Amino acid sequence: MFSVVLIISLILLLLLIWASADIRSRVYVNSLCSVNCKEKKVAITFDDGPSQNTKSILEVLDRYNAKATFFLVGEKALNDVESVKSIVNKGHSVANHSWSHSSLLPIKPVDDITKELLDTNKVLFDITGKENIYFRPPFGVTNPLIAKSIKRTNMVSVGWSVRSFDTISWLPRRIICKRVVRKAKSGDIILLHDRVHQADVLLENVLNILHNKGFVFVTVDEL
Repeated sequence: MFSVVLIISLILLLLLIWASADIRSRVYVNSLCSVNCKEKKVAITFDDGPSQNTKSILEVLDRYNAKATFFLVGEKALNDVESVKSIVNKGHSVANHSWSHSSLLPIKPVDDITKELLDTNKVLFDITGKENIYFRPPFGVTNPLIAKSIKRTNMVSVGWSVRSFDTISWLPRRIICKRVVRKAKSGDIILLHDRVHQADVLLENVLNILHNKGFVFVTVDEL
């Protein structure tokens, strides 16, 4: 009897971990991870910026007439206003990725999480003059606390359907590129990070291959 209870408990624990760790589970929050789309459109998204790579990423996007969505960390945006302005002036969109990107965010009180979302939205509005409704939880982690904060702020949680794993520094960029282009299909939201090594090189390779396959690159809102 004890072994049965133990097995059931372990299964439930694994389910809870999966529900929290994978934003595509939609257990706590009905996150937007892809859309039904007959046209060959995908949304390229960048997390954790702005960074030292943002300028070169924007140059690559320009070369392919591609639009992207940048999920920005509030305190980084406040300290790099010009990069945020450049993103918007080039026709891309900016969205909320929390104020601090703290690994402790999911276990903070709801009031503290809510404040991070509101403070980041305020900075983005002050810089761009545009309201934002999109939020991507750091690390893609969701739970009842995150869900309540999203509901309080009337925001839309955005996940992804293609994860690049580009933050794994030892993984060759060519392997990451192959993974992304192999998985990409119409209506996908692709997760990249603009702070990682050779972010612009990876982006150019991905855009080049998908462009040759007939894909168009749009913002999350346009998708």
